[in-house]
Amino acid sequence: MGNFISKKHCIFEKKVQVMESKISKMETDINNSKLRHYNNYNKIIFYYFIIELYLAAFLYEKLASSDTLSEKAMCFLYSLFASMIIYSLAKFYRLLFERLIKNNEIKLLKLYDGLDKLFEARKMETDYDKTKKLLEDYEFFKKNSNNRYQEEYQQQQPPQPPQTPQPPQPSQPNPGPKLEVENYLYRYPFCITWKI
Repeated sequence: MGNFISKKHCIFEKKVQVMESKISKMETDINNSKLRHYNNYNKIIFYYFIIELYLAAFLYEKLASSDTLSEKAMCFLYSLFASMIIYSLAKFYRLLFERLIKNNEIKLLKLYDGLDKLFEARKMETDYDKTKKLLEDYEFFKKNSNNRYQEEYQQQQPPQPPQTPQPPQPSQPNPGPKLEVENYLYRYPFCITWKI
């Protein structure tokens, strides 16, 4: 029986350790991905400005060397188109990583909920086992105290001579139930909370 209980306790500890390791791994993944996303986004913005400066210099050179208006317009459109592509890729990257981080945070919350449920189940199981053990101890104590009380009561009582029955007196209340309650409290002192 002891092996079963200790194995049961070890299984619970292993489950808790697995959940805690998953939670810590998920927290580090979230923090690392946030940091990596922030650094990469800053690099994208930095390179975006460098590319824009390069495109502006290229556009200026092309505008100065070309004679026709259509060539100048095409250079301007290519520059604008390249800027829009870079900007849209940066926004897409940001949305993608924010979505991934949000999904990981939701998974982390689910892991925390799973850990809480695991502890709640253990508390309910422990309370049941503890209550069952207390009831068994109470029954054992009750049997022992009843046997002991009966043995002591029989040893302490001297033989009584037969008495003639007396009629009950109407002016005094019947003290029978009160004595029974006092004897019960004497036998079971842990049940003092009962009031009659």
